[in-house]
Amino acid sequence: MSNIISRHRPVDASAAAVEASIDGLKAERATLLRKIESDEARRAALLIDGADKDIAAVESEIRNARLNIERIHATIPALERQLDDALAAEAAAEREAEMRTAAEATEQFNAWFDAEYAKAAAVIAEGVELERVATRLRDCVRDPVTGVMASGLPDLRLAFVGQQGRGLGFLTRLPGVEPGRGIVWP
Repeated sequence: MSNIISRHRPVDASAAAVEASIDGLKAERATLLRKIESDEARRAALLIDGADKDIAAVESEIRNARLNIERIHATIPALERQLDDALAAEAAAEREAEMRTAAEATEQFNAWFDAEYAKAAAVIAEGVELERVATRLRDCVRDPVTGVMASGLPDLRLAFVGQQGRGLGFLTRLPGVEPGRGIVWP
């Protein structure tokens, strides 16, 4: 195993680690290409007046650099496949985590719904009915000629939609808790 390849092995199977390995190997390849260019210039100069052993040493360095570049070229596609697998695994893990979170939120809502909704709906429906009775009785004490509300009555609390006062009965739609029952109120 080439030292250059082992130096750039991913530290784990994560996409970030594999990507760092690929980037490291690409940087090594660029360094090796510059070294070959420099060594070839040195070799050309040595061919003119250098010793055979010096020429052989430079040629050996060029061969080793080229061999390491070939190793890098062979390793990068394998790492890119590993990166694709890591990205797919991380996406699947993220999706699974999102599914668990959604399931937990759904279970929380369902638990609340089962424990609290019927009581809350009954309380709101009771308030809507009280408002309906109060409105009907208030209409009975209007002056029949002018339609003006009799004085001395307390104001009826209203919910507001924009600037217009609307009662709970207008604003409230409560879904049923039994299949097929539909709207509980109104």
